Amino acid sequence: MPYVDLGSYLDDDAVDTPPIPSRAHPEGRSYRIPSPDAATGVRLTAMVSLGVDLAVGKDLDPKDAAKLQLDDDSEREFLRDVLGDAYGQLFEDGVSWVRIQRLGRYFLLYFTLGPEAAADEAKRAQLSGEAPAPNRAARRAKKTASSRASSGAAKSLARGSTVSTTSPKAPAKTA
Repeated sequence: MPYVDLGSYLDDDAVDTPPIPSRAHPEGRSYRIPSPDAATGVRLTAMVSLGVDLAVGKDLDPKDAAKLQLDDDSEREFLRDVLGDAYGQLFEDGVSWVRIQRLGRYFLLYFTLGPEAAADEAKRAQLSGEAPAPNRAARRAKKTASSRASSGAAKSLARGSTVSTTSPKAPAKTA
């Protein structure tokens, strides 16, 4: 088999955000979001898989379902996992908590389901907070839509993958 130069294929896979306004940078600043390391990527992908299963109406083991329920501390840890070092920078610059949460949801999808899934969600403006409660017809449709689940599951996961936090704590300082 001939040698293939994978240099450009394996180049830096971090993503630069558009300028995001904050207290420190009212005009906006771009942040570099690194791709998660392998262990984090596997953990995030497993979380997305559980969310997809839940979104298509699959019964989850209570232990697995508990992994999707994030308290304040685990939400901050989740966001640090997804956003890497940028989490601390966003926090220090005074970016709003809602924007940090939205970035976390966007990049969770970006790094686990791909850029297209993240872009689709952003276009639908579903990253703006909690998902509306489904009505009876939507719940019935969900039960019959399991064959079309992969695209719909990503939408549901993106809207409900983290819980809101009212009192974020500053990230731990790293040396």
